[in-house]
Amino acid sequence: MPSSDALLADAGASAAVSMEVMRRRMIEQKEMQELSSQLGISIKNPDNLDLYREVADWLGTRYRRGGMSRKAVDCSGFTNIIYKTVFGQQLDRVSTTIAKNVKETITNKEDLEPGDMVFFSTFKKKYINHVGVYIGDGKFIHASIKKGVIVSSLREGYYSTAWRKGGRN
Repeated sequence: MPSSDALLADAGASAAVSMEVMRRRMIEQKEMQELSSQLGISIKNPDNLDLYREVADWLGTRYRRGGMSRKAVDCSGFTNIIYKTVFGQQLDRVSTTIAKNVKETITNKEDLEPGDMVFFSTFKKKYINHVGVYIGDGKFIHASIKKGVIVSSLREGYYSTAWRKGGRN
């Protein structure tokens, strides 16, 4: 039978572990609040924190056609980098081809999940020529020609009508 000292040591170790878990959860909650504010969405679940951290770091990066760096990026370059960094997946370099190669096509905006790709036909084009990453609450992050990396809404305005489909790998 364990001595009372051993039982106390075990109880102390359990309490220390519990305190550490609580401390980590508090830090995680604070980070989720900060990222929610930065991205303009409500983050309730820590499952996608790696995605949110990565995309938030890109906010404000300027646009440059063919760009694939923190200095400047285009829409497919941005999506490519996010997918490589967060999910370990290499995508094609052109939005049209990325859209053709998704493993699962999503036709209803309500079925999108954080991390899904969203595809658009902009400038009255008939083919897909723009891509971004869905982050939740009807919003996505992408590299805009005029504003660089920004968060936009799928529910209203220009991107609401330009949306063609979502994709999941």
